[in-house]
Amino acid sequence: MVKRLALASLFCCLTVGPASIAVSTEVIVSDLQQPQPASSSSLTVGDIDDWNSTIRQVPGVGTRTVPSSQPAIRLDSLLSSPIDDTTTAPDLAPTPVTPSPSSDGYEDRHVEVWDGNSAGSYANGGYASHTGGCCDTCCGGCDGGCDGCCGGSMGSSGGWFADLAIAQGFTGNPDDPVNNFNTPLTFNDRSNEYLLNQIYLSLGRAVEDTASGWDLGAQVDLLYGSDYFFTQAAGLETRSDGSPHWNSSDGPRGAGAAIYGLAMPQLYAEIKTPFFGGTSIKMGHFYTIIGYEVVPAARNFFSSHSYTMQYGEPFTHTGLLSTTRLSDSINLHSGVTRGWNNWEDNNSKLGYLSGFNWTAPDAKSTFAFAITISEEDNAGINNRTMYSMVYTHVVGCGMRYVFQHDFGIEDGAEIDAAGNPETAKWYGINQYLFVDLSDSLTAGLRMEWFRDQDNARVLAFPSEALAEGGNYTALTAGVNWRAASNFVVRSELRGDWSDVRPPVGLGTGMFNAFSADEQFTWSTDIILTF
Repeated sequence: MVKRLALASLFCCLTVGPASIAVSTEVIVSDLQQPQPASSSSLTVGDIDDWNSTIRQVPGVGTRTVPSSQPAIRLDSLLSSPIDDTTTAPDLAPTPVTPSPSSDGYEDRHVEVWDGNSAGSYANGGYASHTGGCCDTCCGGCDGGCDGCCGGSMGSSGGWFADLAIAQGFTGNPDDPVNNFNTPLTFNDRSNEYLLNQIYLSLGRAVEDTASGWDLGAQVDLLYGSDYFFTQAAGLETRSDGSPHWNSSDGPRGAGAAIYGLAMPQLYAEIKTPFFGGTSIKMGHFYTIIGYEVVPAARNFFSSHSYTMQYGEPFTHTGLLSTTRLSDSINLHSGVTRGWNNWEDNNSKLGYLSGFNWTAPDAKSTFAFAITISEEDNAGINNRTMYSMVYTHVVGCGMRYVFQHDFGIEDGAEIDAAGNPETAKWYGINQYLFVDLSDSLTAGLRMEWFRDQDNARVLAFPSEALAEGGNYTALTAGVNWRAASNFVVRSELRGDWSDVRPPVGLGTGMFNAFSADEQFTWSTDIILTF
């Protein structure tokens, strides 16, 4: 049985993280494999390599969606997704990383760990870095580069797996909102209150990452905790009217949802084929390939999430998604879906999901582009299109930079001053910088700007006559301390600002129970992986 480690970790010359001013702490724990000879190109997380460095990896965040029945304010947008963390160590030969054409729902299980994104799914980024001698010992120091060390070919492994991660933490808000919500933050949405964010279980069989031959796989992910609310799909965890299907309806969240509940963000089968150099086809319910951050806590550097992920992207899809390896550096994704965060479609129109990933020959740079096109309204007549692009680059030893840009547009989603339906737009830019301070300590910075031009996404009150503004900016600084190979402590400070003015009677700002233009939060969480 293959066991993966869902833990914030390091891979040579790489690190990633978001931005804002909230501090939270989570713990993620996962099983580790027994050490193998360093000559093997299939070392896994937790193994000791030739540089006497423990191989680790951190998961990322994914998408989210808001129930149609939720009140005007989308206080709790949805988030999604587990992460498959069977990662391998680079081969000692200085050959370029070969992207894996398959995606297992977590990011790709056979990932190019260097950039934290799997070849099969750059969606929902991921945080990965490696310190402890890679550049200094293997590559002759920073000046010597890290091509051979950080860009070695990755091994791959299929087979059965069972992963468990536990994340829990506390987010403080000095304003002490009367409703106990850090609105419009989502996942760590409760103020001055302990949260068991995630007990994340992933079971299944990963397909073999080979260019020839056939293989079958499957995966199911279950998430229990306060984060369940942001990873729900219409027709599965919620009914068509947005009310809870199997979770409690006697709570303080939208549609009466409870603080804690159970979600199933992934349930799919996968077939690996030898066509076109190796093509895998995923069928069922799976995480999106859109964006950088992901749902599984262990795959994100920060405990809080960016506005683009919380409000501008989908979390999950239900349908078919193929991944084809066009070359050693390019993977192509294409599929059909039932739209954003839907288990059951609310109309008869199919949505489209496609994209590609590129990895530089030296594995120091990656670029991912993904786009989704669908009709989300009940009548199926208003098109919604959004794309996301993510660029990552290893700046130097122990330092990594990430740039993300999202843009979305939806017909008929905004009402102009005259009362006529107009097109709504949202877009944003996120930048991350990660620096390894030591083998066990990494610092991260996230700077973001999100423009909800017509207030259709965050405020969810798209009326030109009633709501004003549309800008959200946030700065987040934090550190990850890897106390053990399966134990990570994350702390962050986050500051948010917005010029949005809700309709008269609703409030005067977007923060502190809709009474302020800014918000400061701090958080600390612990992540344990098994």
